[in-house]
Amino acid sequence: IKYNKNDIPDPDNNIDGTYATAKFKFMTNTSNSYYFVNETTKEAYLVPTSNGDVNKLNADYLKTVFGIPSASSGFNFDTDKDNYTFSYDSTNESMILQRKISLATANTETPYDTSSLVSANENQYFVNTTDSSKTLLSDIAASGVSSENLTYKYNATSKKLTLFGAKETKGTSTDNGSIQIDKTDTEAANYVNSNGITYINKFVTAYNTANPTATIDSEKMSLTDFTTLKTFITGYLATDPDPSDPTAYIEDLQSFTNQTETTDLTELQNALSTMKTLANNSIDTISTLVSDRITDLKTSTSAYYDEKYLPAEGGETFNFSSLTGSTGMLLTYPVTKLGPSTEIGTYTIMTADEGTLNTDYTKQSPSAAKYIYKAYDEGVDTNAYKKAYSLGSGLTGTFTDATLPTTYETLLLDVFSSNTGVQNFMGNITAGQDYIISFDQSTGEVSIAHTEERVIKKPSGSEYTIVDKGNGSIDITSTSVYKDIPSDGDISSLLRTATGNAQDLLYKIYGITDEQADAFGTDGKYKITNDGSIKLTIGDHSIQLSFKAANGALEKADGGTTGMVTMNFNQKIPGLEAFGYQESSDQHNFGDIDFDFSTLTNYNTNGSSTIKAVKGDKKSLNTGRAVGEMNGVSISTDGQIYATYSNGQTKLLGQIASAEFANASGLSKEGDNLYASTLNSGEATVQDITTDGGYMNTGVLEMSNVDLSSQFTEMITTQRGFQANSRIITVSDTLLEELTNLKR
Repeated sequence: IKYNKNDIPDPDNNIDGTYATAKFKFMTNTSNSYYFVNETTKEAYLVPTSNGDVNKLNADYLKTVFGIPSASSGFNFDTDKDNYTFSYDSTNESMILQRKISLATANTETPYDTSSLVSANENQYFVNTTDSSKTLLSDIAASGVSSENLTYKYNATSKKLTLFGAKETKGTSTDNGSIQIDKTDTEAANYVNSNGITYINKFVTAYNTANPTATIDSEKMSLTDFTTLKTFITGYLATDPDPSDPTAYIEDLQSFTNQTETTDLTELQNALSTMKTLANNSIDTISTLVSDRITDLKTSTSAYYDEKYLPAEGGETFNFSSLTGSTGMLLTYPVTKLGPSTEIGTYTIMTADEGTLNTDYTKQSPSAAKYIYKAYDEGVDTNAYKKAYSLGSGLTGTFTDATLPTTYETLLLDVFSSNTGVQNFMGNITAGQDYIISFDQSTGEVSIAHTEERVIKKPSGSEYTIVDKGNGSIDITSTSVYKDIPSDGDISSLLRTATGNAQDLLYKIYGITDEQADAFGTDGKYKITNDGSIKLTIGDHSIQLSFKAANGALEKADGGTTGMVTMNFNQKIPGLEAFGYQESSDQHNFGDIDFDFSTLTNYNTNGSSTIKAVKGDKKSLNTGRAVGEMNGVSISTDGQIYATYSNGQTKLLGQIASAEFANASGLSKEGDNLYASTLNSGEATVQDITTDGGYMNTGVLEMSNVDLSSQFTEMITTQRGFQANSRIITVSDTLLEELTNLKR
């Protein structure tokens, strides 16, 4: 027979294949990790599964696998590793280094000038994605948008930044242009006579008639227009253009003053003079109010200050024609307005250095790079990206002194550097000798041997079969082992844990372990054919799920490829009672239930699974909840309305909002405790009641807030009516008494 002779014996001539455990740890690649592997030297480096900081890598990894830093790069691993990030491009098999920034993800437009783009000068590291000659800073300068009007969105994962800008334009505003006037209190500083306002309108109409090419727009009056109008008022109908015939002059005065019945010239002129006086007084008051408001608009200490006001632009106008019957006027003034926010460009972080995969390396899948000596430092996993070694998917191989440098030499010298037997062997290889090398898949220990031959005596007897195992030992088997085995039956009777004369037959004859047989269920069946082969089938009460080894995706579920499985829970079928429930008068029977396993994945190559069914119960004490009915409503102090249900759930239905006014004293009384907003009070701001520290209580009564004056009035009226009725009854009683006396 041929057998292998050990070439790395220990002092007792036993195999000593231990590796340097202080530097490496042997492992089976069951974590779906990909590796860059040099097939010549067996050197391997972990393929990144995600992007990260450069300090997770090491200088050897970057240089050996990707040639980083490049000749033109200023990158230095020792000084720059904490300031850069890496991203691995699996499509182009390249590694990209970029400057590390602290800018967080912003899914909505976020102010630019308060971000780390400005505070940490991170804006200098972004380049335009469509034109690499442009940067974020150059595009900002070209946009003409001030930094306070810049916003951005940023995805920290894709490292994509989108910049937006809003340009300032000139426009008008009436935000602080509401001017209150008083038409009743003659002593008030803002008093304007309502008749004077009417007369202003009449003089504007007269002016526009006299000056059709230079009219005054009463809806957009300026202080200059008022000056022009006052001059016109002074001279309007001041004298009779034709004293010899005053008829036309009198008719003009009658028409303008609305005194058509009056013919006395002096009386009409006095009426016109009164109109002019009232109009001019109103113009003066309104001019003062407008001038004061314009001053307030540009005074930072004023309550009417508007930082966007452009006093140098001029063009302030006001509307006084609508004053009649109202309590205010509206001033329109020039301001800077912010236009819509538009996209300026999209950017990504500049590439600091980039390298492609070294041609000596190839990316290998977990099944190809299955057995790995992973780098450890004194038994501690300090860096997953340190150099490792891959045995590939095989644990055995051959070499000679000529082929050793391109197969196992680098691995043996490094991984087994502490093994004296291996190192002695490396220095004493026999030229031309074929060597067999194998690695233990559990311990990672190595065995190196060469083949030798010797003669043994063969046992007598035709029932014996001898097999040379090739390692210096033989297997002797007999044909008379198992007898009277049924051709079909339960798989459980053939397992190692079974009892009877078929115990462990499944493994000894067919090499199928008990764990592998578990895949066919506890009620699985077997059938042995005439040629001795065996067929295993799934039991009626079991469902088998099979997965693809390459990606863990579901391949078949109960024999089907859709992933859908129908389970029958009909409680009338013996053995299929749903989770132990028995049919009863108050419990409906289960029928068929469809389960969708299509999205299920399983990467466990050992064949085990954590899939299981978990039952609930009618009282919701385990999984699930019973159907609930709403049995109560509660309101919290912040106005949120909650519904409670009989199954213990609570659900938010809504919230009571509150309204706040800038000037609550300016609200208009409408009666019955009702108020309405006015120009003075401002518009209502609807908000959460807790915004300004407020709250509400439920289940309590509010103190009386009725109108006491109206209630006392009604009480006195009732009292007086009762007194009057009492007087009538007294008089009637006296009359009846007198009548009775007369009869007597």
